[in-house]
This record gives sequence, structure tokens and C-alpha cells, in this order.
Amino acid sequence: MSIDIKRYINRTSEELNSNLIQMSWNLDFVKFLLTHPLLKDKIDINTKNELGQNALMLACCYNKIEVISYLLLSDDILIKPKLYEKDNEGRNILMYACQENFFEIAKFLIINIDFQIDFKKMSWLNGSNKQKIIYIDVVSLIEKLNIHNKLSNQLELSNINNKAIKV
Repeated sequence: MSIDIKRYINRTSEELNSNLIQMSWNLDFVKFLLTHPLLKDKIDINTKNELGQNALMLACCYNKIEVISYLLLSDDILIKPKLYEKDNEGRNILMYACQENFFEIAKFLIINIDFQIDFKKMSWLNGSNKQKIIYIDVVSLIEKLNIHNKLSNQLELSNINNKAIKV
């Protein structure tokens, strides 16, 4: 993918951050904005849209594990996205992955990034219906991700006795 720098060189930080959020599904574009010498200083990787979502969350919504991996692991990026950031409804990236059944992303976050899960705090209200709470079966999630050993310590620490947790 060839990106013309002339289209972006005179854009403000606000415009470039908006472009990053809108194009967070496109790894080449994300790399372009975050590494180009004339643009990278204008980018705030933690900028959010009107729903409180940053580029990391939106890459997850698009099931773009390669973008998530780049944003979190690349040495090209000096300031990393805030891993535990939440949107306006209180969801973090792991909650997005679980809600969308993107279990490879969830597994990547837990295994490769060592995302720490606080099962007691892993809840949010559905934005369209404030009374409705979405439930995920922790045991099922662990089985799907095949990460029994990794999560067993976290489960023991949180003293969860029931299978269902609020997500």
C-alpha cells in the first residue's frame, strides 16, 4: 500500500489522530502515521473517538490482531497505547475481544501481553440498556482459550466460586 505523504503533511494533530482512529483496521496506515518522521510527533496513540474508543480498541473490534500486536509490541512506537483504558461504557480491549468472540485476540492479550484480569471488576452495563448486564462464563472462556494454567492463579486470587462473571 502506497500512502502519499502530501495528503497528510499539513493536517493538524487532531485530524491525524482522527485518521488513526478511523483507519485503525489498516496496519500499513497505522505504521505510516506512527513512524513517518514528519507525522509521528503529531500522533497521540491514546486519542479517543466520541464513544471513548482508541485505535487499540477499534483494531480489536475489526479483529485485527496484527494491528494490536504492532501497537503493543513494536519497537517503532515509543509511547504505547494504554492497555487498560476503558471506553465510555467501561469496556477495555479484553472485554471487546470476549464480547465479539475474538478469542485469538483474548489469548494473545493474556499470554503475550500478560494482560492481568481482575474478575471482580470485569463488568460493564450495556450502553443501549443500562439495566442489562452481559455475562460470560469464565470456565468456558478459559477452555476456549486453552490457557488453564495461565488463568488459574488469577482465578484463585480473585476467589471466584461461581462460573458466571459479569462482563
